[in-house]
Amino acid sequence: MKFEEYYEKEGYLDEERGCIIENICIGTIQLATGRLIVCDPLAPYDRIELKCGLKPGKYGVFLIISKDLQNKEEIIEAAYVKDNNSNFSVTWNRAPSIPYGLNEKLKPSEDAGYGVDTGIGCFMDASVADKHFEMLDHPNYLDDTMKFFYERKRPRWLELCTEPSGNIFLFESGLGDGVYITWIAHSFQCDSPYALLTDFSHTGIKHKTKLKKPRKSCWKIWRF
Repeated sequence: MKFEEYYEKEGYLDEERGCIIENICIGTIQLATGRLIVCDPLAPYDRIELKCGLKPGKYGVFLIISKDLQNKEEIIEAAYVKDNNSNFSVTWNRAPSIPYGLNEKLKPSEDAGYGVDTGIGCFMDASVADKHFEMLDHPNYLDDTMKFFYERKRPRWLELCTEPSGNIFLFESGLGDGVYITWIAHSFQCDSPYALLTDFSHTGIKHKTKLKKPRKSCWKIWRF
C-alpha cells in the first residue's frame, strides 16, 4: 500500500519514482448522515456505501498528488476525507461497504471496490446521492459538470454544491479507469474512524504514461 508512505506528508521525495508527494486540502464536505458514498459520479450503476460509522458533520477533503521531477506532470494518487482537527497515528484496513441502495441488512464486504469508467471518482453523502444521479438525466447538468471539470488545470478536481446544504467532490482517478479500493484508518485515540481513503495508485503509477480526456460519448451513455 504505497499511500501509507504518502499519507499526510508534505514535500516527500520518492527517489525510486522520481517524484515529489504533496497532500493538499481542497475543501470541506458536509456529511449530513455520515453515510459516505464513493463511486464514479457519472456511472450510477456502480456505487458503494461505506459502512464505517462516521459521525455526521464536516470533514476535510484531501488529495495525495505526485509531481514528476522532470516533466512536472501531476497525478492524483489518492483522495481521502478526515477530521481536520485531529492528527493521530493510525492503522489501515479495507473499508467495509455495501452496494448503495440495496438491502441495508446485507453483510458489508471488505473486498468491494468501485469501478471507474469516466476517469473520475467522488465523495458524497447519501443525502445528496439520489438527487445527483437523478440530475444526470438532465443534459445541461451533465454537460456543464464536465465542462467545468475539464476546464480546470491538472490535477483536476471540482466541488459541486447541492441543495440545501450538501456538496460533492469530484477528482481525477489516478490514470483513469479501473476498480479502486477505499481504506479506513483507525486510531486508539478516537472512537469513530479517523479517515477514509480511496487509493488510485495500487498498480504503481508511471509518470511517463499520459492522462487522456475521455471522449464525450464516454459519459453520454450514462443518460437513461
